Amino acid sequence: MKFVNKKLIILALLSVALNVRSVNVLRLSEVSGHAGDTVTVSAWLTTTDNVSAMQMTLPLSPHLRYVSGSAALNASATQHQLAANSSDETLYLNIFNFTGNALPSIAEPLFTFRLVLGTEPQTYTLSPEVLLSDKTGKQLDVQTTSGSATLLAPKLEILTRQIDYGHIPIRQSYTATLTLRNAGNEPLSISDIQFTAAEFSASNNVFSIAAGESRNITITYSPTKRGAIIETLTVVSNAINGLYNNARRATLTADPFSVNELHVGSATGISDDTVTVTVRVNNMEPLVGAQFSFALPKQLEYVSGSEMPCSRANNHTVQGVVDGNRLTLFLYSLGNSTFDGEDGDLLTFRLHLNGSSGSYALQPVDVMLSNATQENMTSAYDGNYVMIQSPQLSAPTSLQLGDIDVTEKATAALTINNYGQAPLTIERVSFLAEGFSIVEPLPLQIAQGRSKTLTVEYLPSTEGEVSTLMQIYSNDPTNRMHSVAITGQVFEPNGITLTGELYEQGKLVLDIGLKNYNPITALQLDLHLPEGLTPNGSFVPSQRLNGMSSIMQAIGDNTYRLIVYSLSNTAISAGNSSIGTVRIEAETDKLNNMTFTIDNIFLSDRKGQNRQTGSNVEWTYECSYTITVLSDDEQTGTVEITPLQ
Repeated sequence: MKFVNKKLIILALLSVALNVRSVNVLRLSEVSGHAGDTVTVSAWLTTTDNVSAMQMTLPLSPHLRYVSGSAALNASATQHQLAANSSDETLYLNIFNFTGNALPSIAEPLFTFRLVLGTEPQTYTLSPEVLLSDKTGKQLDVQTTSGSATLLAPKLEILTRQIDYGHIPIRQSYTATLTLRNAGNEPLSISDIQFTAAEFSASNNVFSIAAGESRNITITYSPTKRGAIIETLTVVSNAINGLYNNARRATLTADPFSVNELHVGSATGISDDTVTVTVRVNNMEPLVGAQFSFALPKQLEYVSGSEMPCSRANNHTVQGVVDGNRLTLFLYSLGNSTFDGEDGDLLTFRLHLNGSSGSYALQPVDVMLSNATQENMTSAYDGNYVMIQSPQLSAPTSLQLGDIDVTEKATAALTINNYGQAPLTIERVSFLAEGFSIVEPLPLQIAQGRSKTLTVEYLPSTEGEVSTLMQIYSNDPTNRMHSVAITGQVFEPNGITLTGELYEQGKLVLDIGLKNYNPITALQLDLHLPEGLTPNGSFVPSQRLNGMSSIMQAIGDNTYRLIVYSLSNTAISAGNSSIGTVRIEAETDKLNNMTFTIDNIFLSDRKGQNRQTGSNVEWTYECSYTITVLSDDEQTGTVEITPLQ
């Protein structure tokens, strides 16, 4: 029950306005102890006034409990009485008398009281609220000096309340950090760290932590079995809270699994070839079968029946099944035989490469690595790439043969480049028309980054426009057949030729020839002589003009027209030889470097059509010399120049 001196309170309120200066001081002591200890708090009162009554109100922490009846006055205060009680974590204390005598001024504590310390280590401040009055009830000025009560103890705080190692493979060791803190004010002694599973261990089990300090401990987990776990870590210590499970324990969680992995190997090859893909498995669990699928890109074609077991397969059968572009491989044992060993090649299969250069993914899906109870033990799997190296043909799509003499074989060159990553093979060349062929033997191989030429030959048979399609077949996967449009114009050659020679000094003979494919019944041409030269006589026909008439006459300065005709429509047969000569006389030095020209040529067939296909012709006479060098070992040689006679 709270005790209140009503008279003292009233007197105090009446004297507030008097503002009396005072150096009266109440001071509480500092005490300390351990949990559950009872400590005695002393109070000293130093006065300059005659204090006859005092009231003290002292708030207490929940961890400080007043010992009922423990408050006691100093024996010298025989004229006064003390009353104390606590309520709502507050200590109420009154000292009074009814005669108005002053409290004695002594060096010893005026009064004492006892407190029981709780369980939370800390220094608790004791801050009293004090009222003093004299015998008239007037309130006196007072100062207070707080005391303290310190609860001494180590206190454990586990800052890492849960450690999760996650999804991890077995047969390996994993570490995590456990952080402990001493939240108390005395050294914390750790005597052990205990675990509910043997797979856990601590880097240090016995150590101490100073007050207010922290310590990191490495907790190692070495799982040997798969399956999720929840375990507990317990710290054994001298902490004041060391007996409370929620304060000294941490949770350990993990999801260990056994490593059973499938790995697809890579492969590299040239387009149109086949490559072997190897599938490897490493496993911790006994496995009896495997199944997985691939969505094959169109560039990778499964070779039916190519699947083969490897050395790890012990009495196992491999089977490949294709459904559209999906390849599924099965490896099984009717007797549930396990794979030999724990790592190595399991099976192989072959793929035909049918695409251009590039990397093509081979990613397994629906992977199952099964144990004897058909449980899928797959922990991981990865795919790979198949690298295709292919040639790349590059060539023109058209080829011009130009004008083609029907009597001669026409040729044209076609350059083929290989811009790919593998040798290009020209396997076959075909033409959609007769008479065409290529010179080079086939197959023709072109290295990557190089080029070669195909020589096209054409043997004409009739005049007119000619065209065909050349088809080049190769191992270029994206251009198996390359087409080239070939065009040309075949003509039947009919034309005049002109040559000459010096048959005597100063005497030149010009030979006019006719190269004709068609029979010619008449011809006309104009011969132009250099200035100052004239024919020595008439045109002399050759035997090719037997049965035909010829005449040559001047039609202008230095120009002479030759006409050959037949009244009976006799024709000059096909051939290539002289039809006659014209003699020219002049001084030799005047003939040198002189040019003779024939133009205005008309070659008529029996229908009167001009069959001339050639062009104007020229011939130039040039003097030539023979140079003879005479020399021996001792004399300089001499040069002698002799004109050609």
